[in-house]
Amino acid sequence: MTRRIAAQFLTLLGVMLLTPGAVPAKQPGPDLPAMTLEACIETALENNPGLTAAREEESVQSEEIVLARSAFLPQVDALAGYTRFSEPMRVIQAHENNEPGVFDRDLLEAGLILQLPLYQGGRRRADLVIADLGRRRAMEIWKRTRQDLILNLHAVFYKILQLDETERSARASMDALESQKETTQLQLDVGRVAPVDLMKIDVRLAEIEQRLSSILADRRVLVVALSQLMGLDAPQGDRMAVRGELKVDPAALPDMDAARKAVEIRRPELVAARLDLDRAEADISAARSAFLPRVDGFGTYGLRSALPYDDEHEDAWAAGLQASLPLFHGGAIRAKVRQAEIRKRQVQERLRAVRLQVETELEQALARIVDSLKRMDVNRKNVALSSETFRIEQAKNEDGKSSINDLLDAQAAMLLAEVAHSQSVMDHLLARVEWRRAAGDPLWPVEKE
Repeated sequence: MTRRIAAQFLTLLGVMLLTPGAVPAKQPGPDLPAMTLEACIETALENNPGLTAAREEESVQSEEIVLARSAFLPQVDALAGYTRFSEPMRVIQAHENNEPGVFDRDLLEAGLILQLPLYQGGRRRADLVIADLGRRRAMEIWKRTRQDLILNLHAVFYKILQLDETERSARASMDALESQKETTQLQLDVGRVAPVDLMKIDVRLAEIEQRLSSILADRRVLVVALSQLMGLDAPQGDRMAVRGELKVDPAALPDMDAARKAVEIRRPELVAARLDLDRAEADISAARSAFLPRVDGFGTYGLRSALPYDDEHEDAWAAGLQASLPLFHGGAIRAKVRQAEIRKRQVQERLRAVRLQVETELEQALARIVDSLKRMDVNRKNVALSSETFRIEQAKNEDGKSSINDLLDAQAAMLLAEVAHSQSVMDHLLARVEWRRAAGDPLWPVEKE
């Protein structure tokens, strides 16, 4: 997954709170140890196929460096051939005046050919620079993939914990309503309440039970998504358990100015974009090298003979230099230079776009942190107030001083406040991770791999 999925899972909460599920999800088997967030990240860094493929790309680009260096070295090839002519031809040349040479219809050749490029206008050096830039860029892409993977793991893991909090709140509400149902039944037996009050409690219990079913189903989907991010196969993912808690440690707001200065060297996207610009400049140098002459050294050593092979054969060698200068190629060389210059301008605009995107991500992450802090504070107070309100309404209902509707409204408000609080805690934890991702901070120490 190349893009963050945090927003998708935040939207998912609203859907699952409003839409009842049908079938509760299968709970993870008790034989597997519960996976903490650290254990999930370590497993994903080792097994995730996308991350492994990105790491292998660096190895591929490293081989490009070997290929580029080979252009500086001589090439030696073995040559062997057989030719049959329609009529006798001179197969061994005359070496002295009036020497007839050797004529035959069959020619056997074997030998070695050496080629050594001496000067190519800087093309080989440009290719070597391009290959090294490609390897470095592959490393930055791997870093970006790694950061995105860890962010997605945080998003899914935190959402699972938030669903667990929601499930606990829903079950606590069910227990409170079951207790209230017993009290209402006693009141109904002595004629203090109408039968409809008991029916209203049953309806509310059914609503919460449906919500629990939806929560369990959605949690199951998230566990599967988490196991896929970890690179686990289906049997392992089906039996995986998750353990953790939503806990916020006090921390100061991040420094935007310091982050803006650091992203230039810490964000893999920016580093990769600058490497692309360097490569575009090297491409221009490589294209311009075609205007310059090319000088190659060569050497051959071989055997020529008629068939059948006898004493009339020839061992010969040759060596020399060859220079070529492009004079007219129909404008192809200039077109390639112009093409490389246009691509450089494209890369410059992409670099500018990446900088704008990074700035946007920093602003968004900081805004989410501030917003989630405010919502946590408000929701924390709402949880305390709604819990106290529910307790008061219970006492008033037992004394016959309030209706069952007031009690059920207080219970619903308490459940919503608890869900909203757990949601704001999850949002804050994820916003902190998103900020670190936007600022280029490593989300997982390299030495832990």
